[in-house]
Amino acid sequence: MFAQGPVIKYTNAENVAKHPAYSHAVTFLNSGIAKTSITGSVLMPDIILPEKLKNEDIILQELRIEDAVEFYNCCRQLKVVYQYQEATYRPFESPLQFVSRMILIHEKLWTISLAEEPEVVIGTCSLHGYDLKASRIDIGGAVLPGHWDHLYSALDLALQSVRKSQGIKMVVAKTTVKNQIAIDMAEKLGFLLIYSGKREAIVRWVI
Repeated sequence: MFAQGPVIKYTNAENVAKHPAYSHAVTFLNSGIAKTSITGSVLMPDIILPEKLKNEDIILQELRIEDAVEFYNCCRQLKVVYQYQEATYRPFESPLQFVSRMILIHEKLWTISLAEEPEVVIGTCSLHGYDLKASRIDIGGAVLPGHWDHLYSALDLALQSVRKSQGIKMVVAKTTVKNQIAIDMAEKLGFLLIYSGKREAIVRWVI
């Protein structure tokens, strides 16, 4: 599960847009300067992945700063499959601060929505921790309860886009050894279990 901080629910997206830091955050995030070595990873300079992916059931849309409220409130309820090293929540963090930080620490971060309800975020799928020398990246995913099948579809779409990128040769995912559902899903997607310790399990997908 995500680390739990104080539950703060925001319902008015206009409040985020009016936040004094909003315009500065948008300018900074859109400048390209923001995507540096926040987590030890670097921006993928020669690898371009789609802002939008979709199939008959779901839509993956690159997270935007204006989606802060919807994304933040969704993430408070998420069931994590692949955990991030970065603490998901920090005490008293606003939706704007949370989304800005999530964008900064991921090479690619998509929201997941149903094709029939594109305005409702049901989860997230991400790529992070890019290693240029190894041509490797980590993948993560999380969904609201009851949407495991949609998470499988989202991860599959993301992997298909990675395969077409011609710059990434290996994708790695991490979960807990007790999360057999996640391990089974990863193996169904073509990952191989390469490590299983006391707490962590690591799977690898090679293109």
